[in-house]
Amino acid sequence: MMTLHEKVLEWFYPGIVRLGLSPYDGTHAFYMHMNALLPEGAVLLDYGAGRGTTITIKDPWQQAMRCSRPKVIRRIGCDVDPVVLGNPHLDEAHVLTAANGYRLPLADASVDAVIMDWVVEHLPDPEASFADVHRVLRPGGLLCLRTGNRFHYSYLIAALVNGTALEKKLLRRAQADRAAHDVFPKLYRANSRWSLRRHLRSAGFAAPVLIGWEPEAGYLNINAFTTLCGGVYHRLALIGLLPRATWMVFAIKAK
Repeated sequence: MMTLHEKVLEWFYPGIVRLGLSPYDGTHAFYMHMNALLPEGAVLLDYGAGRGTTITIKDPWQQAMRCSRPKVIRRIGCDVDPVVLGNPHLDEAHVLTAANGYRLPLADASVDAVIMDWVVEHLPDPEASFADVHRVLRPGGLLCLRTGNRFHYSYLIAALVNGTALEKKLLRRAQADRAAHDVFPKLYRANSRWSLRRHLRSAGFAAPVLIGWEPEAGYLNINAFTTLCGGVYHRLALIGLLPRATWMVFAIKAK
């Protein structure tokens, strides 16, 4: 028999308790969009690949989805953190350094697609990073990025506590499986609809497609009351009355 908390969850997000899968799962939505757009036999650059913990999960279907198999035949990773060199899901890895302006050590027009999953919020110069991504993409190449909306309540709070002891405490509660060494400073320099479009267009992506997404209320999934508040916010965000939490962006380099 479900608890009151579980009943509230199931009311707002059917299947999240009974099936263990939310119909508003942003990760599934993002990767399904990306995999549908990827060409067969793609060379993919994972920008901000890290140690690969977001791919190393038990479910083989989800792991294949996040690796974009079988469409991707070669996966290149880059990161400012040297841990990327030990990422088991990469065929090639590079560490980006300040000495060369964090420029990608890849040839022009050498990859078919670039993924930037939860990376943009950390970029000190988003426009320069997007321009470098545009440079290494082949004509017709695909950029897929996912990042937070700085005007959503969760990111407004995150910006207020950014770098503080309170941030670590909140993250331990909201993301108990996330290691402290995987938490990086957030700058939010391209985390609104306007700033994302402006930086992407300036970098050469003429017509980026932005999709706002409101997932289940993970940060408010504490008890029945907070989950109810999160569910009400979710419904209002879905009809456009409140900001949605996530931006999913898909852009194609002109041929």
